[in-house]
Amino acid sequence: FITMVGVQVHEIGHNFGLNHSGGLNNLTYTDHTCLMGNPLYSDNVGKMCFNSAKSWFLGWYSDAYANFDPSSELEWKGRIIGIAEWANGKNALPVSVRIIAKWNDDIYVAFNRATGINYDNVEADDRVTVTDTKRQIWNSPQSYLRAALVEGESYASSLVKLTVKVCEIDIGVVPGFATVVIYVPGEGRGKCPAPFGQPTGQPTLTPIKQSSGQPTVVPSGQLTKQPSGIPLGQPTVVPSKQPSVNPSVKPTVVPSGVPSGLPTVMSSGIPSGGPSGEYRQGGNPVYRQGNHQGSQQWWHQR
Repeated sequence: FITMVGVQVHEIGHNFGLNHSGGLNNLTYTDHTCLMGNPLYSDNVGKMCFNSAKSWFLGWYSDAYANFDPSSELEWKGRIIGIAEWANGKNALPVSVRIIAKWNDDIYVAFNRATGINYDNVEADDRVTVTDTKRQIWNSPQSYLRAALVEGESYASSLVKLTVKVCEIDIGVVPGFATVVIYVPGEGRGKCPAPFGQPTGQPTLTPIKQSSGQPTVVPSGQLTKQPSGIPLGQPTVVPSKQPSVNPSVKPTVVPSGVPSGLPTVMSSGIPSGGPSGEYRQGGNPVYRQGNHQGSQQWWHQR
Protein backbone atom coordinates (compact mmCIF):
# COMPACT_ATOMS: atom_id res chain seq x y z
CA PHE A 1 0.00 0.00 0.00
CA ILE A 2 2.91 2.38 0.58
CA THR A 3 3.14 3.10 -3.18
CA MET A 4 -0.46 4.34 -3.35
CA VAL A 5 -0.92 8.12 -3.31
CA GLY A 6 -4.02 8.04 -1.11
CA VAL A 7 -2.23 5.93 1.52
CA GLN A 8 0.80 8.20 1.46
CA VAL A 9 -1.26 11.36 2.03
CA HIS A 10 -3.23 9.56 4.75
CA GLU A 11 -0.03 8.81 6.64
CA ILE A 12 1.23 12.34 6.15
CA GLY A 13 -2.04 13.48 7.71
CA HIS A 14 -1.16 11.54 10.85
CA ASN A 15 2.14 13.43 10.96
CA PHE A 16 0.10 16.65 10.85
CA GLY A 17 -1.88 15.56 13.92
CA LEU A 18 -4.96 14.27 12.11
CA ASN A 19 -6.89 11.27 13.39
CA HIS A 20 -9.22 9.11 11.32
CA SER A 21 -12.51 10.10 9.72
CA GLY A 22 -15.59 7.92 10.26
CA GLY A 23 -18.69 7.86 8.08
CA LEU A 24 -22.44 7.85 8.37
CA ASN A 25 -22.30 4.33 9.81
CA ASN A 26 -20.07 5.47 12.73
CA LEU A 27 -17.18 3.22 11.68
CA THR A 28 -13.63 4.51 11.96
CA TYR A 29 -12.52 4.75 8.33
CA THR A 30 -15.75 5.24 6.34
CA ASP A 31 -15.85 9.00 5.71
CA HIS A 32 -14.88 8.91 2.03
CA THR A 33 -15.06 12.66 1.66
CA CYS A 34 -11.71 12.75 3.49
CA LEU A 35 -8.32 11.15 2.91
CA MET A 36 -8.27 10.23 6.61
CA GLY A 37 -11.13 7.82 5.83
CA ASN A 38 -8.96 5.72 3.46
CA PRO A 39 -11.05 6.18 0.29
CA LEU A 40 -8.32 5.78 -2.37
CA TYR A 41 -6.31 2.65 -3.14
CA SER A 42 -4.59 3.26 -6.45
CA ASP A 43 -1.38 4.61 -7.94
CA ASN A 44 -3.32 6.65 -10.51
CA VAL A 45 -5.66 8.75 -8.36
CA GLY A 46 -4.96 11.17 -5.57
CA LYS A 47 -6.74 14.47 -6.23
CA MET A 48 -8.63 14.57 -2.97
CA CYS A 49 -8.61 16.65 0.20
CA PHE A 50 -9.34 16.38 3.90
CA ASN A 51 -12.81 17.01 5.30
CA SER A 52 -13.90 20.35 6.77
CA ALA A 53 -12.97 19.44 10.36
CA LYS A 54 -9.43 18.41 9.41
CA SER A 55 -9.01 21.39 7.05
CA TRP A 56 -10.07 23.76 9.81
CA PHE A 57 -7.47 22.30 12.18
CA LEU A 58 -4.72 22.66 9.56
CA GLY A 59 -5.54 26.36 9.13
CA TRP A 60 -4.77 26.33 5.41
CA TYR A 61 -7.86 28.42 4.58
CA SER A 62 -8.03 30.57 7.72
CA ASP A 63 -9.16 33.65 5.77
CA ALA A 64 -12.21 31.69 4.61
CA TYR A 65 -13.59 30.35 7.91
CA ALA A 66 -16.86 31.41 9.56
CA ASN A 67 -18.16 30.75 13.08
CA PHE A 68 -21.65 30.32 14.47
CA ASP A 69 -22.39 30.11 18.19
CA PRO A 70 -26.02 29.09 18.86
CA SER A 71 -25.67 30.11 22.50
CA SER A 72 -25.51 33.75 21.43
CA GLU A 73 -26.77 33.72 17.82
CA LEU A 74 -30.02 32.47 16.31
CA GLU A 75 -29.21 32.21 12.61
CA TRP A 76 -26.45 32.23 10.01
CA LYS A 77 -27.10 32.62 6.28
CA GLY A 78 -24.65 32.64 3.42
CA ARG A 79 -22.88 30.99 0.53
CA ILE A 80 -20.15 28.39 0.97
CA ILE A 81 -17.67 27.39 -1.72
CA GLY A 82 -15.43 24.34 -2.06
CA ILE A 83 -11.76 24.41 -1.12
CA ALA A 84 -10.89 23.47 -4.72
CA GLU A 85 -12.16 26.90 -5.80
CA TRP A 86 -10.90 28.85 -2.81
CA ALA A 87 -8.35 30.59 -5.11
CA ASN A 88 -6.22 31.87 -2.21
CA GLY A 89 -9.16 33.78 -0.79
CA LYS A 90 -9.88 35.80 -3.95
CA ASN A 91 -13.52 34.75 -3.99
CA ALA A 92 -14.07 36.11 -0.45
CA LEU A 93 -16.49 33.35 0.57
CA PRO A 94 -16.11 30.82 3.39
CA VAL A 95 -15.11 27.22 2.73
CA SER A 96 -16.27 26.05 6.16
CA VAL A 97 -18.58 27.15 8.98
CA ARG A 98 -17.76 25.98 12.49
CA ILE A 99 -20.72 25.58 14.86
CA ILE A 100 -19.78 25.64 18.53
CA ALA A 101 -22.11 22.90 19.73
CA LYS A 102 -21.02 22.27 23.33
CA TRP A 103 -18.05 23.10 25.51
CA ASN A 104 -16.10 20.19 23.94
CA ASP A 105 -17.88 19.46 20.61
CA ASP A 106 -17.89 21.26 17.30
CA ILE A 107 -19.84 20.81 14.04
CA TYR A 108 -18.41 21.77 10.63
CA VAL A 109 -20.48 22.60 7.55
CA ALA A 110 -18.80 22.65 4.13
CA PHE A 111 -19.51 22.40 0.38
CA ASN A 112 -17.80 19.29 -1.01
CA ARG A 113 -17.14 20.62 -4.52
CA ALA A 114 -15.72 17.77 -6.63
CA THR A 115 -13.37 19.57 -8.99
CA GLY A 116 -9.72 20.58 -9.30
CA ILE A 117 -7.64 19.33 -6.36
CA ASN A 118 -10.73 17.46 -5.09
CA TYR A 119 -11.62 15.85 -8.44
CA ASP A 120 -11.07 12.25 -7.27
CA ASN A 121 -13.40 12.65 -4.29
CA VAL A 122 -15.26 9.39 -3.62
CA GLU A 123 -18.36 10.33 -1.62
CA ALA A 124 -21.01 13.10 -1.57
CA ASP A 125 -19.85 14.96 -4.69
CA ASP A 126 -21.13 18.56 -4.78
CA ARG A 127 -23.14 18.18 -1.58
CA VAL A 128 -23.19 20.06 1.68
CA THR A 129 -21.47 17.95 4.33
CA VAL A 130 -21.99 18.09 8.09
CA THR A 131 -19.16 16.68 10.22
CA ASP A 132 -18.68 16.69 13.98
CA THR A 133 -15.69 16.07 16.24
CA LYS A 134 -14.36 16.80 19.68
CA ARG A 135 -12.82 20.21 20.21
CA GLN A 136 -9.57 20.50 18.22
CA ILE A 137 -6.70 22.01 20.21
CA TRP A 138 -3.41 20.09 20.02
CA ASN A 139 -4.58 17.64 17.40
CA SER A 140 -7.64 16.80 15.26
CA PRO A 141 -9.61 14.00 17.00
CA GLN A 142 -11.64 11.29 15.30
CA SER A 143 -14.40 12.91 13.23
CA TYR A 144 -17.69 11.56 11.85
CA LEU A 145 -19.68 12.49 8.77
CA ARG A 146 -23.29 13.13 9.87
CA ALA A 147 -25.02 14.29 6.71
CA ALA A 148 -24.48 14.82 2.97
CA LEU A 149 -27.23 17.18 1.84
CA VAL A 150 -28.57 18.08 -1.59
CA GLU A 151 -30.56 21.20 -2.40
CA GLY A 152 -33.74 21.37 -0.35
CA GLU A 153 -32.61 18.97 2.40
CA SER A 154 -32.06 19.70 6.10
CA TYR A 155 -30.20 18.13 9.01
CA ALA A 156 -31.14 18.49 12.70
CA SER A 157 -28.16 18.04 15.00
CA SER A 158 -28.25 15.69 17.97
CA LEU A 159 -25.46 17.59 19.77
CA VAL A 160 -27.27 20.92 19.99
CA LYS A 161 -30.69 22.21 19.06
CA LEU A 162 -30.11 23.59 15.58
CA THR A 163 -30.83 22.82 11.93
CA VAL A 164 -28.67 23.02 8.81
CA LYS A 165 -30.72 23.72 5.67
CA VAL A 166 -29.52 23.78 2.06
CA CYS A 167 -31.39 26.37 0.03
CA GLU A 168 -29.50 26.23 -3.26
CA ILE A 169 -26.59 24.47 -4.97
CA ASP A 170 -25.13 25.90 -8.18
CA ILE A 171 -22.12 24.29 -9.87
CA GLY A 172 -22.77 25.97 -13.22
CA VAL A 173 -20.68 28.97 -12.17
CA VAL A 174 -17.14 29.48 -10.88
CA PRO A 175 -16.86 29.25 -7.99
CA GLY A 176 -19.69 26.79 -7.52
CA PHE A 177 -21.55 27.45 -4.29
CA ALA A 178 -24.15 26.26 -1.82
CA THR A 179 -26.50 28.67 -0.07
CA VAL A 180 -27.01 27.49 3.50
CA VAL A 181 -29.10 28.55 6.50
CA ILE A 182 -28.00 27.42 9.99
CA TYR A 183 -30.53 28.30 12.65
CA VAL A 184 -31.95 27.62 16.07
CA PRO A 185 -35.57 26.55 15.44
CA GLY A 186 -38.05 29.33 16.12
CA GLU A 187 -40.66 31.54 14.55
CA GLY A 188 -39.47 33.37 11.44
CA ARG A 189 -36.14 31.52 11.26
CA GLY A 190 -34.76 29.16 8.62
CA LYS A 191 -36.08 31.06 5.60
CA CYS A 192 -33.93 30.93 2.50
CA PRO A 193 -32.58 34.26 1.25
CA ALA A 194 -33.93 35.66 -2.00
CA PRO A 195 -31.93 34.51 -5.04
CA PHE A 196 -29.33 37.00 -6.22
CA GLY A 197 -30.67 39.37 -8.87
CA GLN A 198 -34.36 38.81 -8.10
CA PRO A 199 -36.71 41.77 -7.47
CA THR A 200 -36.82 42.78 -3.81
CA GLY A 201 -40.10 44.68 -3.91
CA GLN A 202 -42.98 45.97 -5.97
CA PRO A 203 -42.44 47.74 -9.32
CA THR A 204 -41.60 51.43 -8.91
CA LEU A 205 -43.89 52.63 -11.70
CA THR A 206 -47.68 52.60 -11.50
CA PRO A 207 -49.35 51.04 -14.54
CA ILE A 208 -51.03 53.61 -16.83
CA LYS A 209 -54.75 52.89 -17.16
CA GLN A 210 -55.65 55.51 -19.80
CA SER A 211 -54.37 55.59 -23.35
CA SER A 212 -51.31 57.77 -23.70
CA GLY A 213 -52.44 59.26 -27.02
CA GLN A 214 -53.30 58.52 -30.59
CA PRO A 215 -52.01 55.33 -32.19
CA THR A 216 -48.55 55.80 -33.62
CA VAL A 217 -49.26 53.64 -36.66
CA VAL A 218 -51.94 54.71 -39.19
CA PRO A 219 -53.77 52.31 -41.55
CA SER A 220 -51.85 51.55 -44.72
CA GLY A 221 -54.81 52.41 -47.04
CA GLN A 222 -58.54 52.91 -47.46
CA LEU A 223 -61.00 50.11 -46.90
CA THR A 224 -62.23 48.50 -50.14
CA LYS A 225 -65.90 47.82 -50.83
CA GLN A 226 -65.34 45.03 -53.25
CA PRO A 227 -64.70 41.56 -51.97
CA SER A 228 -61.14 40.38 -52.10
CA GLY A 229 -62.10 37.39 -54.18
CA ILE A 230 -60.95 34.91 -51.61
CA PRO A 231 -63.68 32.82 -49.97
CA LEU A 232 -63.98 33.30 -46.24
CA GLY A 233 -64.35 29.60 -45.68
CA GLN A 234 -64.34 26.19 -47.25
CA PRO A 235 -67.40 25.03 -49.25
CA THR A 236 -69.59 22.42 -47.69
CA VAL A 237 -68.80 18.91 -48.85
CA VAL A 238 -72.22 17.31 -48.46
CA PRO A 239 -75.78 18.73 -48.70
CA SER A 240 -77.19 20.08 -45.51
CA LYS A 241 -80.20 17.75 -45.79
CA GLN A 242 -80.74 14.27 -47.18
CA PRO A 243 -83.26 13.83 -50.04
CA SER A 244 -86.62 12.24 -49.17
CA VAL A 245 -86.97 8.62 -50.22
CA ASN A 246 -90.74 8.55 -50.95
CA PRO A 247 -93.10 11.20 -52.34
CA SER A 248 -94.80 13.26 -49.70
CA VAL A 249 -98.29 12.43 -51.13
CA LYS A 250 -99.25 9.11 -52.71
CA PRO A 251 -101.06 9.21 -56.10
CA THR A 252 -104.81 8.33 -56.09
CA VAL A 253 -105.86 5.05 -57.72
CA VAL A 254 -109.44 5.98 -58.75
CA PRO A 255 -110.91 9.26 -59.96
CA SER A 256 -111.72 11.64 -57.23
CA GLY A 257 -115.33 12.15 -58.38
CA VAL A 258 -117.82 12.42 -61.27
CA PRO A 259 -117.50 15.02 -64.03
CA SER A 260 -118.67 18.42 -62.94
CA GLY A 261 -120.67 19.15 -66.10
CA LEU A 262 -120.45 19.73 -69.78
CA PRO A 263 -117.15 20.43 -71.47
CA THR A 264 -116.14 24.03 -71.07
CA VAL A 265 -114.91 24.36 -74.67
CA MET A 266 -117.68 24.50 -77.39
CA SER A 267 -117.36 23.82 -81.08
CA SER A 268 -116.06 26.78 -83.00
CA GLY A 269 -118.64 26.46 -85.82
CA ILE A 270 -118.95 24.76 -89.24
CA PRO A 271 -116.23 22.25 -90.00
CA SER A 272 -113.47 23.69 -92.12
CA GLY A 273 -113.51 20.78 -94.60
CA GLY A 274 -114.77 17.30 -95.27
CA PRO A 275 -113.45 14.11 -93.94
CA SER A 276 -110.05 13.26 -95.23
CA GLY A 277 -110.89 9.58 -95.79
CA GLU A 278 -113.49 6.87 -95.72
CA TYR A 279 -116.71 6.74 -93.79
CA ARG A 280 -119.61 4.22 -93.95
CA GLN A 281 -123.30 4.68 -94.69
CA GLY A 282 -125.62 1.70 -94.37
CA GLY A 283 -122.68 -0.64 -94.18
CA ASN A 284 -121.14 0.53 -97.45
CA PRO A 285 -118.13 2.71 -97.64
CA VAL A 286 -118.65 6.09 -99.13
CA TYR A 287 -115.74 8.16 -100.50
CA ARG A 288 -115.71 11.87 -100.76
CA GLN A 289 -113.09 13.78 -102.56
CA GLY A 290 -112.94 17.44 -102.96
CA ASN A 291 -111.86 19.15 -106.20
CA HIS A 292 -109.82 22.14 -105.13
CA GLN A 293 -109.64 23.54 -108.58
CA GLY A 294 -113.27 24.71 -108.56
CA SER A 295 -116.46 24.48 -106.68
CA GLN A 296 -117.58 21.29 -108.48
CA GLN A 297 -117.71 18.19 -106.29
CA TRP A 298 -118.46 14.62 -107.32
CA TRP A 299 -119.55 11.54 -105.40
CA HIS A 300 -118.98 7.96 -106.15
CA GLN A 301 -120.68 5.10 -104.42
CA ARG A 302 -119.72 1.58 -104.92
